[in-house]
Amino acid sequence: MTHQTGILLALTALLCACDSDNTPTENAKAQVPAQAAAEAEAEQPKDAGKQKRAKRDRGEMSMMLGDVKWEATSARARLKDKKLKITGSRMDGSVQTSMVRQALDLQIADFNGPGSYEVPRGHQGMMSNFSVVGLDTKSITEADSKPAGEQQDKAMSKELMKSLADAKLVHLGGAKVEITAASDSEISGTFSFDDGKHQFTDGKFRAVIKK
Repeated sequence: MTHQTGILLALTALLCACDSDNTPTENAKAQVPAQAAAEAEAEQPKDAGKQKRAKRDRGEMSMMLGDVKWEATSARARLKDKKLKITGSRMDGSVQTSMVRQALDLQIADFNGPGSYEVPRGHQGMMSNFSVVGLDTKSITEADSKPAGEQQDKAMSKELMKSLADAKLVHLGGAKVEITAASDSEISGTFSFDDGKHQFTDGKFRAVIKK
């Protein structure tokens, strides 16, 4: 794996971690013949709207960052071998210009249902963090348009390294998490964090369990 490929994979993992709602784009919709679309719509049951909304349930998460309210566009939970990971994330911007991904990850190592938990400090708590990663997609596209070879690699590497250098990461060791409800489909609760430099207060989430 080349140096540039490693950087690209790291950024891709961060920027693409937001869950997709699999909603077709307008261009994709336009490719469906009008007659077929009309027939498909006619065959939909009357409660199809409710079913569709249920399928699009992406959970909820919000908190106060100082005096600014932050809201995720999706909240997901993963539970495996008593390890619970809760992720709230949002993506802002445009593919044509620039994109910014913000995400909050909370990991509980020994989950036993509703109750009070504290994120471990130090190395064990490294997976719990709040991250902000931006990508200047316009500059990357311009770099990618250069002739293939060393010149293109250097241009791509420069833009990707700049994105990594500007990334922000706050480790959340010591964060307080209260799980108020847990089922096979979702987990709800509250959280807070204060390390003297960063204050995350009034945190709330309803995370949909990803299976």
